Amino acid sequence: MAGTGTASNTSTVDFFRELRDRLGQNAVDDSRSAVETYGRTAMPSAPRPSGVVRPQSRDEVIDCLKLANEHRKPLYPISGGKNWGLGSACPTTDGQVVMDLSGMTRILEVNEQLGYAVIEPGVTQGQLFQYLQDNQIDLWMDATGAGPDATIVGNLMERGYGHSPNGDRFHNSCAFEVVLADGSVIETGWAHHPNSQVSNLFKTGIGPSIDGLFTQSNLGVVTRATIWLIPKPQAFKAYVFRIKSDEELAAVVDALRPLRSLGVINSVVHLANDYRVISGHHQFPYDRFSGEDPLPEAARAELRKAMGLGHWNALGAFYGTKDSVQGSCRAMRKALRGITKPIFIDDAKLQWFDRAYRIAKWIPAVQRLNDSVTSARSAIALLKGKPVHDHLAGSGWRSRKAWQDQPTDPLDRGDGIIWLTPLVPLTGDACQQFLSCVEPIFAEFGFEPLLTFVMISGRVMCCPTTICYDRSSDVESLRAKECYRRLLSVCTEQGFLPYRCGIQSMSTLLQTNTNGSTISKLKHTLDPLQIIAPGRYQSIH
Repeated sequence: MAGTGTASNTSTVDFFRELRDRLGQNAVDDSRSAVETYGRTAMPSAPRPSGVVRPQSRDEVIDCLKLANEHRKPLYPISGGKNWGLGSACPTTDGQVVMDLSGMTRILEVNEQLGYAVIEPGVTQGQLFQYLQDNQIDLWMDATGAGPDATIVGNLMERGYGHSPNGDRFHNSCAFEVVLADGSVIETGWAHHPNSQVSNLFKTGIGPSIDGLFTQSNLGVVTRATIWLIPKPQAFKAYVFRIKSDEELAAVVDALRPLRSLGVINSVVHLANDYRVISGHHQFPYDRFSGEDPLPEAARAELRKAMGLGHWNALGAFYGTKDSVQGSCRAMRKALRGITKPIFIDDAKLQWFDRAYRIAKWIPAVQRLNDSVTSARSAIALLKGKPVHDHLAGSGWRSRKAWQDQPTDPLDRGDGIIWLTPLVPLTGDACQQFLSCVEPIFAEFGFEPLLTFVMISGRVMCCPTTICYDRSSDVESLRAKECYRRLLSVCTEQGFLPYRCGIQSMSTLLQTNTNGSTISKLKHTLDPLQIIAPGRYQSIH
């Protein structure tokens, strides 16, 4: 039964025994604790693996795939399993063997002059950042809010987005090394050419460009990739501003679109609603409300006022020369005149505040301001490519555990989160239409809409849409599951399609893809036994 992950010529026990013989005893784990660990999810439920194998090199990945073909056992590759709210490390169907690449942690090359790094799939954001710091390399990486322990290639394979000028991860990468299901190896772009001087500098080679075939797919296992870094800029200024209403949000989007299109705004802009920001600093007040309904508007406004937030809150940065950054600040002020007033923050301003705080920290207003500045420091660090744990706190918004004393990994805390990532045209009208679609659904199912509009280009935004729920409650878990289904259905009907999706909806979404038959033919050509992640971004009939 191709595509179900159930076909078998030999027992799983035999498969694991041969894996151990080939890779070593410690490379394979089919214990109950391993199955439970890799089967954890922040969603209400997910398929369970039958075990895990941990190759440490490309050659061991090849061995795994060859043995999987011989035994007809499906493997589910992950780079770290930090895909919270979308599946984590869980496979797409029960019984697949997780192939955990987190042990492949070599940083193979960093070129400071041309601004790139060649890395294996287990390299984390924190590892690469520390490497650049330790070696005094004046390059900045792009960082997401997933924290220091999240892998870079894992996010790249999902075509994820960060914060910097290189925030579009996929389009700032090249030279993939890919192991196919039969164990053969290909290299994309010019990486296959032994004399190429541009393998790590140019995305395509001659002929069809195939990098995209191996992102959001199950056609191969990427064991090496080149990512592009930015030179440490001469000048850097972060900016923040508050937006009072949905109508003002629409005006901001229309005002900033020309600047984003022209490159005046040269990095990703985040527009987060108050719930998104509040959830990073507080938890749902169960001591005051039952949680069966969304947080009352009066309590929402109370938290918003205490934190000095707008209904929507912008964060971004300018990178460049002193003159270009100064000019960009002027252009933003002018574009937003009459709507809102941006605040620009750089290292000099933070140092000035530190001096002032030492003198006047006894003043209550200064103490409150210090809380805001502390939060700003974390955000600014992220904009400079330093991954931080702070932004993971929001997944515990609806948890009944006090997350301040809990581990940083949402799975270790038992948080309940489901992510949806619709794409929205970069217009004020589209923002309003999208909000009119999703906010009533959240209200119907009793949840707060945690929303962020992310300007990933001059034409389109993605909108990470998070359902936070109490995973310890079966009733609330069911409500969250139904809320997700309704959101996905309505967003799809209205044309707000996701740029990535969770394991629970991959098959459903691919059934509506008119290219599905072509993709299936390609899958059956490259992987006729359905060895690599059957059901991942693939319609299963």
